[in-house]
Amino acid sequence: MNDLTLVQQYLLCAVSDSGRLTNLRSERMIGFLAGGLLTMELAGCVAPDGKKKISAAAPLPEELAYLRPMYDFIAQKGPVKPEKVAEEFYLGLTAKKFDQLFNAVGESLADLELAEAAAPGLLSGRKAFKPVGRAVDQVVEMLRAELLEDAPVSEDAAALAVLLDQSGGIKTYFSPYEQKAIREKLKALSQSEAGKQVADMMYFVEDLVSAMAAITVLNNL
Repeated sequence: MNDLTLVQQYLLCAVSDSGRLTNLRSERMIGFLAGGLLTMELAGCVAPDGKKKISAAAPLPEELAYLRPMYDFIAQKGPVKPEKVAEEFYLGLTAKKFDQLFNAVGESLADLELAEAAAPGLLSGRKAFKPVGRAVDQVVEMLRAELLEDAPVSEDAAALAVLLDQSGGIKTYFSPYEQKAIREKLKALSQSEAGKQVADMMYFVEDLVSAMAAITVLNNL
């Protein structure tokens, strides 16, 4: 599953049994938006500018075409704060841009035969994408190998673990003991000389999710 991007891996692990991200679990939706931003940051097409803002840094690669709505917003409005991305793409039950982004990433998984697409729900234009076969197991096994065994920890694995932890999804796949071990490994790695990139990734994810959560709470008051 190493050929899947961070946001694709996250979506496989974050959808409900019905294959949806619902507004009742807004932290999963925020994690999805953060995963999209981070996927583009890892690809070098967007970059933080050191002032808690994000700008387009290079053209969007063709293989990330499913992130076009988010990339175009950043390219046109940038530099923008992550919370502005949340404000644009997640505004309650009528978040059409969120639905567009979700459908595009989900379709990319369906094209790879890793998910089955279902018709949009009655109250939104958001389809359902139910993972098929061992798609989720393979992502979880990758995380387990890198974070609970002796394999090197990649930026993607570290970011995915933090996203799942921040959004509550990690509880579905790892026991409390394993969750603690994962957090301890990431912390230890972030404090090592070799783990500087992982540490930067962790802080970026945590800041991103916190900023998006803050604007979501304000918009729902």
